[in-house]
Amino acid sequence: MTLLFYLLTVSILAGAALFTVSKDSDKAFFGYRFYSVLTNSMVSPKGSPHKDGFSAGDIIIVQMINPKQLKVDDIITYNILTTDPKSNAVLTHRIIDIQEDVPNRAEGQYFITKGDANNGEDTPVSVDQVVGKVVYSIPKVGVILGYLRENFFVSLGVLVALFALIISLRYYFSYSPSGDPFEGPPSPSYARR
Repeated sequence: MTLLFYLLTVSILAGAALFTVSKDSDKAFFGYRFYSVLTNSMVSPKGSPHKDGFSAGDIIIVQMINPKQLKVDDIITYNILTTDPKSNAVLTHRIIDIQEDVPNRAEGQYFITKGDANNGEDTPVSVDQVVGKVVYSIPKVGVILGYLRENFFVSLGVLVALFALIISLRYYFSYSPSGDPFEGPPSPSYARR
């Protein structure tokens, strides 16, 4: 069981590290994607009815859903330069209007978006550009993940050191002079009379 625990722990940590440093924009975890926020365009101004804004350094969790389920006031992440779902150039703004036909564009549904902190609206977004809908934001975690990406080997060294510290502390606090501490307490012995 101890070996299984350590294998599971190492697997989880290695998977988290690989997921964090990967630059593949197509990665998803059970239909969700994670993005680091780079600008303050979605900071909700004072007096705004919207309280779900976020700022640079935050992490947003984006659920990949059918664009037909989107409505006004949803915050969406979309590809800004192409309809290619693997594009790295994405933007996350709030839907302020949904239009069926936009002049000088192909027929179909379009989303009119705008950053909460911006004055003007964005170029109309086709349903093919939509990556998904923002369902949650985690404040300031993006700063930590950015550091991990830039200093991968230092971060890996710290992770290994923490893992070694946990093992050492477990061994230290479970030390018993009579037996192996990883096997649990020794079985009771009864003296013969």
